[in-house]
Amino acid sequence: MTADSSNRPAARPATASGGTGTMITVAPTGAELDKAVVPPLPVTLEELVTTAKECREAGAAMIHVHIRGADAQPTLDLGRLKETVRALRESTDLIVQLSTGGAVTDPFERRLAVLDAAPDSCSLTCGTVNFGDEIFMNPWPFMCELYVRTQELAVVPEFELFDMGHVAALHRLLDKYGPPFGRHVHCDLVMGVPGGMPGNAATLVQAAAALPEGATWSATGIGRTTLPVMFAALAAGGFPIGAELLAGGGQPAAGEPGTAAAIGERGAAAPVNPVLAEVVRSGVVESRHRGALVVLAADGSVLLAGGGVDRPMFPRSSNKPMQAAAMLRCGLRLDGELLALAAASHSGEDFHVAGVREILSQAGLSQSDLQCPPDLPLDDGARNAWLRSGGVADRVHMNCSGKHAAMLATSVAAGWPTGSYRDPAHPLQVQIRQVIGMLAGEPVSAIGVDGCGAPLFSISLIGLARAFRALVLAEPGTAERRVADAMRANPTWTSGTTRPEAAMVGAVPGLLMKSGAEGVCTFALADGRAGAVKFDDGAQRAVPPVMAELLARLLTAEPGQVRDLAVLVALARTPVTGAGVPVGEIRAVLPGSGTSAGSGPTPRRMPGLTGLTGLPGLTDLKGLTGSENQSMD
Repeated sequence: MTADSSNRPAARPATASGGTGTMITVAPTGAELDKAVVPPLPVTLEELVTTAKECREAGAAMIHVHIRGADAQPTLDLGRLKETVRALRESTDLIVQLSTGGAVTDPFERRLAVLDAAPDSCSLTCGTVNFGDEIFMNPWPFMCELYVRTQELAVVPEFELFDMGHVAALHRLLDKYGPPFGRHVHCDLVMGVPGGMPGNAATLVQAAAALPEGATWSATGIGRTTLPVMFAALAAGGFPIGAELLAGGGQPAAGEPGTAAAIGERGAAAPVNPVLAEVVRSGVVESRHRGALVVLAADGSVLLAGGGVDRPMFPRSSNKPMQAAAMLRCGLRLDGELLALAAASHSGEDFHVAGVREILSQAGLSQSDLQCPPDLPLDDGARNAWLRSGGVADRVHMNCSGKHAAMLATSVAAGWPTGSYRDPAHPLQVQIRQVIGMLAGEPVSAIGVDGCGAPLFSISLIGLARAFRALVLAEPGTAERRVADAMRANPTWTSGTTRPEAAMVGAVPGLLMKSGAEGVCTFALADGRAGAVKFDDGAQRAVPPVMAELLARLLTAEPGQVRDLAVLVALARTPVTGAGVPVGEIRAVLPGSGTSAGSGPTPRRMPGLTGLTGLPGLTDLKGLTGSENQSMD
């Protein structure tokens, strides 16, 4: 059978959901239930369009369509299919996916003709399955003909897998005919159909593990398996999709109304970020850290992105270099070590404390003028020594005291009041907000309060990477470049003598790096390459492995770009101990790193990069607190 695609309507964009993250598919009608059993079931075109609009408002991105005839029974009438596709496109921006399954009684010819309605996507079931008391026929020749037609008509197939044997058939299909239109394989594990694979977590994990490499997957729980499959899919790193309304006994699943809205609200508010780091103990992955990651190329284009890199977030102390640049613009007179300290989350070592007092003294101020909270040193050795000497928590030992001292000194230099320097309306904070927005290339989206009490300005993760790139590429002598140069020349003043951040800056010439609380870290290389990470759970322990492996993979192919590769290799595998003996590691999960954690939306691969396996210099660096979980504002 042939078809003319010249009059094909323009396909809806794959970004109908509003960006990257969890794509929610709804299947409001199905082909099995009767409206007399489920009165809310949309069977007319008007009802279907109304339901589609409601689902789109709730956060859905795609609609999986079965249509009904005038008698409210399932049909594959081509005229009705074309009318339905046209109405959905005119009323919503949903991606329209038509079922090629129809009802179990539909002949193959009518199922193939579904593609003549020019949908954006279609279902393609990868094998025959017992469907309750009936048989859903999908023999191999029909599968092949349907698949080839999707390639010819530029329709994206979603491979429906009702049983484990269907997974093998999918591999066979791809081996014979190559990748689908769009070159990406996406599967839907349809679970809980009587006669198919059961809707439980064990089967879901087994099926997902057997899928083709690089495939993404969603999971549909039929009837009463809806919620178990949904939660198992979320836990395993896939995407649950709206269930078709079929229960094992032919009754609607309890609590079904409102499910799409509830999922939509949760999906829109918190799209699932990929796994970026995992904790391995005795050969078993016992914890995983999800987050967002972005890397910019030297020309500013996106080289690697995973997760919600364009969503607003609080950079925490990663904002400090931009804050310091704004202070220089306002008249702050600092350079070298003390300027690095102004952008620091310092460890409270003796030289840090002396430096903070020097900044205050130069401005005619004292420790009593600081408005950061009292705290003890971050560094274990410094904290123990301070306590043994009879010291107590005070403001000058707090890790943000360098920033606060510099804010006070800037206010003195500009003739502004010092008592209100933390007020977001203070002239200094107004200038800081403007400079952060300028360097990030986007306006500040929200103002919060940092842990140290200073105003905290929200931007996106990609905006944060752009800001660091702007710092290292600024002209020599400008405020931005002076901050970048001071931090790179004095890494222990920006963090501490035992901190992984300082070790990485020392190992990579020209590296600018600044971490922040709640699992944030940002870097820029001298050529303008830059990156940023934010972990969903705020885990500081995941930062060094991810940053170290990322830098190693960016630089190991470039002779002379790494001064001490052993530092990066050691930090990329932070030891996990038992009774003081290494029994595992915290390691990055990045494209090409040789690990897999069922990580949801997969970051784009960086071409030409390798993992750390086989790199020379696998040594331990004693004294580096790579497993630190310290609180840095």
